[in-house]
Amino acid sequence: MAALASRLLGWVRLVVLVAAFGADGRLDPYLAAFKVPDIVYQLIAAGPLSSVLVPLVVRLRNENDEPRARRIMSAVFLVFGLLAIVIAAAALLFAGVLADLLAPGIGADQRDEVAHLSQLLAPSSLGLGIVAVASVWSASRERFFASSIGPLLYNLSVILFTIVGAKSLGTSAAALGTVVGALLFALIAVLDAWIGGLRFSRPGLGDALLRRSLVDMLPRIGGLLAVQVVLAGLVALASTLGPGSITAWSFALSLVQLPLAMVAGSIGTALLP
Repeated sequence: MAALASRLLGWVRLVVLVAAFGADGRLDPYLAAFKVPDIVYQLIAAGPLSSVLVPLVVRLRNENDEPRARRIMSAVFLVFGLLAIVIAAAALLFAGVLADLLAPGIGADQRDEVAHLSQLLAPSSLGLGIVAVASVWSASRERFFASSIGPLLYNLSVILFTIVGAKSLGTSAAALGTVVGALLFALIAVLDAWIGGLRFSRPGLGDALLRRSLVDMLPRIGGLLAVQVVLAGLVALASTLGPGSITAWSFALSLVQLPLAMVAGSIGTALLP
């Protein structure tokens, strides 16, 4: 039910964004800039971490070796936290290059807006990266509170910021709502993992199980990266088809993904541990 509510609220978020900014192209820069944190979340959270690490943590707990599980999770937080920081920093420093890659066909004035929004959205990459790692521990304990409530707060934040600030801040209001929502989601995910027993310790960076797990993730990350490159390429192509094309494409993709996320995503999350 929570997954259904989250996806429906995600659809409401898109409706609110279009109601605030229209479908004539004013929303295109935000949707183009949003691809960076979305790619980060998809690469880290949508399979690689959970599919490899959740069974590992469950196994170690069943073997009464929870201290080792905590050391491995501390190392994963360190590795993927640094990766998210690097990506966020790159989004800040190379916003203009990202704008050219994500929306090469967009107007010159909107290109500057894409770059500005990419910088505003940079912290959300870090927040969503934290969510992905913390959710591994919670899922291994069969705790799904954060993964149920977090997306609702995330979507509500975007909706509220857009409603309140669209007239005065433009699409920056939606970007700020995205960042606040991602950080709230991260806070809830970390608290839920802490309540579930996660305690940070000295990272076990040299642990053989961790090295093997990171190697096992590579093919999954490679496959997802290929998909995300294609999707980003389609956004770039849409930018050349006229104002509003990125908005139309984003709506269509969200509608197609709705049943898959509600059914397959929910079942996978619940059964994997």
